[in-house]
Amino acid sequence: LNIPFIAMIFTGFLSLVYVSVPMVTIFKNITNLFTVFGDWYLFNEPASHLAILSIVIMTVGAILAGVNDLEFNLVGYIWMILNCLATSGYVLYMRYASSNIKLTKFGMVYYNNLLSSIILFPIFLLRGEMQALRNPVFYNPAFIASNLVAGFLGFYLNFASLWCVAATSATTFAILGSINKVPILILGAVLFNAKMTYEGVIFIVMATVGGFIFAYDKLPKNNK
Repeated sequence: LNIPFIAMIFTGFLSLVYVSVPMVTIFKNITNLFTVFGDWYLFNEPASHLAILSIVIMTVGAILAGVNDLEFNLVGYIWMILNCLATSGYVLYMRYASSNIKLTKFGMVYYNNLLSSIILFPIFLLRGEMQALRNPVFYNPAFIASNLVAGFLGFYLNFASLWCVAATSATTFAILGSINKVPILILGAVLFNAKMTYEGVIFIVMATVGGFIFAYDKLPKNNK
């Protein structure tokens, strides 16, 4: 589980180096295409016609938004596609692991993070990152507090993700996660002053609407 987890984080960070936050956020909707196919192929999880329509809308919206990206960077989009594949693989394997590995959800998260740290430590040394620890900013109380909060939230986010995938499906988890992209899109555009065309904004909205359509499709029938 920790291999696709590391790949997801690594490719996500690299994509953010080259691509704006709003574009990274909306382009991750393409992950849903891979996840739906994986759910169908690996777990015989069928997708309704409305779900397929929502995936088409999200995918087309993400691609057209990328075409209209004023800060388009080929290297960044390659990392973004790799991140979509890694994220889909991680979500699908989470579903398998939560059903077949004889560990509690808390235990799976704990060992996933522990093993990831062991794998990343040699890379940390080889890249000479040890020198960065001499930066006095790292010993600022505010910086330390921020990292502790981020680590705490990240741990329980991982825990909640495992629980959600086990209770629903990888597809539902992936696409309902698209809904939380709305505040990220707005904050990313405002805080990082992302440059977007009018058409790009329309296609971002289009991709976001696709996420809401899928959420509606997954509502219990008696609530529709």
